Amino acid sequence: MVRNIAMFVIVASIFAGCGWKSDGMERIRGLYDTPSQEDDTNAPDVDEDVYDGFVDLTVTEAGGDVQENDFWGYYTMKMTLSGTMELFPGFDPYDLLLTNYFVASWSDDGLELTFCHQTAELDADGLGATVMIPETEAAIGQSMIVLETGDGTGILPQTVAWTWGIQGMTDPTSDPLPTTSDDPLVWDQDEDGHPGISIEVLQPEGYRYMVRRSVWYLTAPTVSQDGRQLSDTFSFKVHEGAVGYDGPNALKTLIPIVPNENGGEYVMKRTDEYLSCADALSAMGVK
Repeated sequence: MVRNIAMFVIVASIFAGCGWKSDGMERIRGLYDTPSQEDDTNAPDVDEDVYDGFVDLTVTEAGGDVQENDFWGYYTMKMTLSGTMELFPGFDPYDLLLTNYFVASWSDDGLELTFCHQTAELDADGLGATVMIPETEAAIGQSMIVLETGDGTGILPQTVAWTWGIQGMTDPTSDPLPTTSDDPLVWDQDEDGHPGISIEVLQPEGYRYMVRRSVWYLTAPTVSQDGRQLSDTFSFKVHEGAVGYDGPNALKTLIPIVPNENGGEYVMKRTDEYLSCADALSAMGVK
């Protein structure tokens, strides 16, 4: 099953002469860009229609058998996406680690994920940076991601297309991204009067207006013996496009994220009550 959900992820313009760091919840800084379109022919073959009833259980601690309703409840979720960026053609690419943080709760509709925060770590020095506008992050958090579940028995194998700055795609996993601001698919998601999602670029100074999608090829997770922790490794891909900018022409520059062999991974940990994003981030060690 494919879900189309709006998202935000930090993007960057790559230039020499400026340092980078991530400063947590106050101002998120990242250093990555991705191509506007990619060939989907190499996407992993995910069979979304096959499910045997229960997720694959791995014993991680002593306890009784996991029952169907043991998954219902509240969770924190940390998702990491590992990749590389070839900043300079002909030279070795730089390692990139993106980390998404969510709060999650089980419902009759499925597993509901609310985006809280993202950090980006790029193994490169002296490069430009971007800053997430607080209103943009808040806007992303308003669009819930709902994962398909098996009547309380776990997360089903599925393909999830998480988009931001876009709405109305027929097939969000493979439809071409819009390339101009007047395309009817472009959505001023943060309602600031500019197309797509607005990103503040520090070097060169200006603003980039973006559309983006991230596709996750999820499989059935591994679950702890007591059912309080779920985890999975999965393949992913990212497409991105610029539909406008204010500042130098270099703001249109896009650098691809290439997923590495480790792909993506998430860990969900059950909580005794539903946590706000601030409390969830604190519980996950985000300063």
